[in-house]
Amino acid sequence: MRRAIKRGLAAAGGAGVAMVLTAATASAASTVNVSANDGSGTAKATAWGQFRGAMTGQLKSTSGKKVYYEGLIVFDGNTDQNCGRMTGDVTSTSLTSVTGSCSVNPQVGRPSGMKFRVCTNINNLPDPCGSWSSKSS
Repeated sequence: MRRAIKRGLAAAGGAGVAMVLTAATASAASTVNVSANDGSGTAKATAWGQFRGAMTGQLKSTSGKKVYYEGLIVFDGNTDQNCGRMTGDVTSTSLTSVTGSCSVNPQVGRPSGMKFRVCTNINNLPDPCGSWSSKSS
């Protein structure tokens, strides 16, 4: 890692500027409850960083409508990044296992976890979503 930083500084003309990339794995991450009018379930962040996030969980539709999870990477000291749709559609009224990942534009700040919300997939219209869950970290 030190050599990579030194090479990066040398390539930048020794200006002393380096972007430090951080990533976290969430082996002990908390599972959070997520709900909206059309669906509900649980979600757990499995990884997060400046570029991407990943999750696992369960999701069900309350009435057979197509629902999915959307993700938000939480940054300490900077604006949180909405990374959009994380899972495929679920129409089952029973809890269904889901996994997903997303990517965002990199930014300065320390990623500290993720939040999730349930959205309803509506053709040719903006998808309505519930409120953000508490942070899974």
